Amino acid sequence: MRVHNRKHTAEKPFSCHICQQKFTSKCALNRHKRSHTSERLYFCTICQKHFRDKPALTSHNKIHTEEKLFSCDICQAKFRCKDGLTRHMRTHTKEKLFSCNICQKSFSRKDVLVRHIKIHRDEKPFSCIICYKKFRNNGALIPHSIIHNGEKLFSCDICQRPFSRKDEMKRHMRIHTEEKLFSCVVCQMRFREKGQLTCHSRTHSSERPFSCDKCTLKFKCKSDLTRHGKIHTAEKLLSCLICHKKFSDNVNLRLHNIIHMGEKPFSCDICQKSFSRKADLRSHNTTHTAEKPFSCSECQKSFQRKRSLIRHSEVHSESRPFSCIKCGKAYKRKENLLLHMKNHPKEKPFSCFVCLKTFTQKYYLKKHAFLHSKWNTHLKTVQSFLIE
Repeated sequence: MRVHNRKHTAEKPFSCHICQQKFTSKCALNRHKRSHTSERLYFCTICQKHFRDKPALTSHNKIHTEEKLFSCDICQAKFRCKDGLTRHMRTHTKEKLFSCNICQKSFSRKDVLVRHIKIHRDEKPFSCIICYKKFRNNGALIPHSIIHNGEKLFSCDICQRPFSRKDEMKRHMRIHTEEKLFSCVVCQMRFREKGQLTCHSRTHSSERPFSCDKCTLKFKCKSDLTRHGKIHTAEKLLSCLICHKKFSDNVNLRLHNIIHMGEKPFSCDICQKSFSRKADLRSHNTTHTAEKPFSCSECQKSFQRKRSLIRHSEVHSESRPFSCIKCGKAYKRKENLLLHMKNHPKEKPFSCFVCLKTFTQKYYLKKHAFLHSKWNTHLKTVQSFLIE
């Protein structure tokens, strides 16, 4: 009775000496302490999986029976336990009962809040026994462990592509179903993944959390920073099989290959102009709407196209990654370097032994020498005619 009353009074006299989380009963504290250790006292008699407490084992046993007694009145989704249904209902009500006392961010589930708090403490109690990489929770460690044994237990029903993690397979399935669950609150554009939406949302703000440590340029996505970093290393390992142009990543190579195929599957609904890439079509659409979704984080100037913003950002940067191999002069843009190179007199190491004219390549010298041979043949013909 005393323990029950604490639920109403919010009294929590028992605290964890490791993470200071508080509990209403000693029993709840003891269950929690096992989260900091590898102790698993309860195990499933069917699959031998171990659990920290009896309620977790009871919930797990329903997996083997496939019994789902609790169903949602709104969407008819079924659940094995009442807790699962209660958590699910919050997705409809958007109710977020659990809030972080450090940053006030709210969550619909307590376990998500517990995971979130570890971010502030930088606590990573779970480590991989092979590479010693550390994780905040066991749920992140288990999928990581599969990487080392090469197991891919989950496969796509449509294309049979295998995956080591279930969440990766679910994300992949959205490519086939074209399901886009996440929408932007500003422009209503929809995305398959939450990360894509987060990255897109920054186009409406000046937030650029990822900065280059070489030239101080800032980016809204980590992937953009990674691609940009290859400019400084000049690492281009992938080449086109047709024109041998080199690329730093597979994404740009695939986009380039479309040029050779001549395909233009994306067309504008307004003017019917076709494009080989979806990104080019999106960029073109802004010419009809006069929308400028890309803004500079330094001066707030807006642009219709992303590449225009990238070019403009170089104005604020002191980085000059393109340098002349002859005089060492550096430029922010490649086109400026190419213009500069035309000022240097070209080396002409190949010279004609007849007229001493010089050439940049051996091929041009051979072509030129042929003119002398033709002239000599003609001269000999004239001389023989005069002698006769």
